[in-house]
Amino acid sequence: MSVAYLLQPDQSRPLAKRFAHLATSYFDRLDAARKPDARIPLENLFRLLEMFRYDAFSDEPSGGIVNLDHFEVPLELQDRDTWHAEIRQALVDAFAASFGQIPKERAIGDVQAVLRWLSSGNNEPPANTITTTRDFLRHFEQSLG
Repeated sequence: MSVAYLLQPDQSRPLAKRFAHLATSYFDRLDAARKPDARIPLENLFRLLEMFRYDAFSDEPSGGIVNLDHFEVPLELQDRDTWHAEIRQALVDAFAASFGQIPKERAIGDVQAVLRWLSSGNNEPPANTITTTRDFLRHFEQSLG
């Protein structure tokens, strides 16, 4: 791994936003959702939901192999350990806006079921679950700025 990696700004928020945008677009293009390149945004959204389910964001290190303890860390890198804060808050906001008082486990399960269906075409969820998930993805994208 190069040292340049350590100096790149975190791209987690814009990538999550892009994944939500792409997933939302697949509802109108189901054939595109089943292509191999669509697996990238769908699988990454699925992983974000798993991190959210178990509050495991902090377990994902984003640093490199170089020990920076003896260096003065630039301001843009000081927030690296909290790369997930905006994403987590966007998920909280999107779930609240789309699922209301539905328990977190059920809401996450519904979204994941729709993501699986988009990817495979199998086990189509009920229409209201698809509509709510589409709404959730739009809110998530908007919450990420």
